[in-house]
Amino acid sequence: MSKKRWLSDEQRHENRKSAQENYRHRVRRFTFQFSLKDTEALEWFEAQPDKGKYLKELILADKQQQLQKRQENETNEILLEEDAVQTTAYLVNTPECCSGAEHLDHVLGMLGADVMDEDVYHSEDQHPKMSL
Repeated sequence: MSKKRWLSDEQRHENRKSAQENYRHRVRRFTFQFSLKDTEALEWFEAQPDKGKYLKELILADKQQQLQKRQENETNEILLEEDAVQTTAYLVNTPECCSGAEHLDHVLGMLGADVMDEDVYHSEDQHPKMSL
């Protein structure tokens, strides 16, 4: 059986002090203040049983919301670029037989669509005939 090494009070104190100092360097602290006008927010915050956990959850929920918003914005930008390319390609190759209203209807129909409608590209002899 091995002998246990007994530490002196001074060594235990030094070890404890070192462990506390090590912990302080790994933990981030900040001060959060409410103004006198923030009574509703302060009351709600004070009602939370675990204030640290509550703040962390708010931060992570906000982070998730910001990331989702950023992803939505990037998706919208891609869709807008796609719409611009599709409508420009249509306007460059637009059939001359269509009226301005038909062109506008075709362009508006392309916005947000992922599938190209090939019917909007046609020659004059293929132009749909409308009769009353």
